[in-house]
Amino acid sequence: MKKLTLIFATLSLVVLTSRCTFADDIDKLTELATDSLSLVLGTPVFDTGFQLEVKNAKSKDYIEDAEVSVSITGKNAGLVYNNLGIKSSVYKSKLGMLNFILDPTKIDTTAMKSTPLEFDLQISAPGYLPVTQRVQFQRKELRIISVNLVKLNDAPAGIAVSSAAAFASSNASGATTSTASVSMNGGGQVLTIEPGVVMRDAAGAAVSGTVAATIVYYDPASADAQQAFPGGYTAAAKVEGNAAEQYQFTPAGLFNIKLSAGGKTVKTFSNGGMSIKTELPEGFINPETNQPVKENDQIDMWSRDEGTGEWTFEKKATVKKVNGKLIVEEQVTHLSEHMYSFATKLCPAQSAIHFTGSNLTPSATYLVTATLVHPLYTKSDIIKLSADSEGKLSFRHPVVQLPGYSYNLVLSAANESATGNFTLSQTSLTVAAGCSTTSYNVTLTENTAPQPSKININLYLSISSGPLVVKPNLSILYRVNGSGSGYESALLRNGTGKMGVLLNTNYDLLVSLGGNQGKGNMKIESISTTRYRITFSGISLGNGSTNEPVVLETEKALDGSINVTYKIEVDSDVLNQLL
Repeated sequence: MKKLTLIFATLSLVVLTSRCTFADDIDKLTELATDSLSLVLGTPVFDTGFQLEVKNAKSKDYIEDAEVSVSITGKNAGLVYNNLGIKSSVYKSKLGMLNFILDPTKIDTTAMKSTPLEFDLQISAPGYLPVTQRVQFQRKELRIISVNLVKLNDAPAGIAVSSAAAFASSNASGATTSTASVSMNGGGQVLTIEPGVVMRDAAGAAVSGTVAATIVYYDPASADAQQAFPGGYTAAAKVEGNAAEQYQFTPAGLFNIKLSAGGKTVKTFSNGGMSIKTELPEGFINPETNQPVKENDQIDMWSRDEGTGEWTFEKKATVKKVNGKLIVEEQVTHLSEHMYSFATKLCPAQSAIHFTGSNLTPSATYLVTATLVHPLYTKSDIIKLSADSEGKLSFRHPVVQLPGYSYNLVLSAANESATGNFTLSQTSLTVAAGCSTTSYNVTLTENTAPQPSKININLYLSISSGPLVVKPNLSILYRVNGSGSGYESALLRNGTGKMGVLLNTNYDLLVSLGGNQGKGNMKIESISTTRYRITFSGISLGNGSTNEPVVLETEKALDGSINVTYKIEVDSDVLNQLL
């Protein structure tokens, strides 16, 4: 019988239904495949989602020394899936990065503008302080969300961690038997519980025995602490029982407090509480007066729901002068994250930066660092821009507006890279005080100057098991080995994409496909004027890995690029696990 080969078929798979999952479809298609038939599939393509980057707050690199777990809760949590359209109660990564999509059948672009899609990311890793990050979508977009976690035994400058195995002792009724106190930063911060204070867990049961404490303090004057501020300085907050609204915080000190004994965690106090005292940073500005804080000024005290990430106004704290230092001190009757901070309600309508570009590399990705510069603090975020298949760019990025004060927004390339080198028509924007909306137009131009050490790659990737071949739709992330910088992204459609790298340079590679990640290294060397050697090493995909390098050789094309075809052969159970 003449052998029949199906060269290419892209199958549109319905993965967001209750009837089946993508993995179920793979099993059914495998049954159909025979020795005389090759089935070549593409994975689903989505246009709204996010890449979650979880980094060590000190090293600024992706967390790989602990497994990161992400749970998604909140109003629209049901719309969030991994990038194969598969739902899980907990998503895990050993590489500090995951990719998510929003159900395209449930996205109403008109309704999103006035009622954003909203959910909470609960992010944790062993040995790190967990964080809840609220996320909102007001339009169809693919976005990068970067979250910094504090490693408790190796915190960055400006974040103090105090752990005490015997912070306090309590009797059978949960009442403390003596004064318990922790002093941090030479007495700049002091937390105290007096004798007789009753400690209870979330169910109201007494917490008795030897009480252990872990207390984390974020110094508002520290740039590193600002970058690791849990949930960000812009967050949802409730005041006097009203519905949550967006506020911009100007913190004077943040505390994360954990007390536990006998397997129970303290949540509430009665017959008193815990006193939290902190010195204010020298020269700390009151944004309500634009003058340094002085005695008898008042600063709000807030608490944070660690499940939703929402802040709730608790009380006003009056600034006092003690031994020549300005301090605030209040007592709390429940435990969560507590913060002294001024707060400014954000404008209901926001301005936006309109990024445009033409004649760009098709499907190229550009990472822009947007740094908010204000006398009170500095905060940076990454904006991910992508050209379409025709090399055009049009993207609107919202800009925070504050009624009370203006600030500068500085734009720059996020890292030094071999591809995606570009210039921006504006690199410093002044965002005026007030709530009138403004559109800031920024044109992105790709640098076209030739680089002798740069080579453009046409990449063809497939994953196969017997007659079943998957040509995935995904992003391959890459960066110079050891650089510690953010990854660049090469977008693959049906296994085909473009990337550009420097010759004779080792690169880290990373992919995320469903519940699994793959990683490895790549190096391209010139072996003649027209021929190149490509070496892949340390490749792992799911639970499979190889220590043997894969070496390919290829000729230079007429346009100066090279074609790299990489076929990954895996067992059927590995393919099912990946998908």
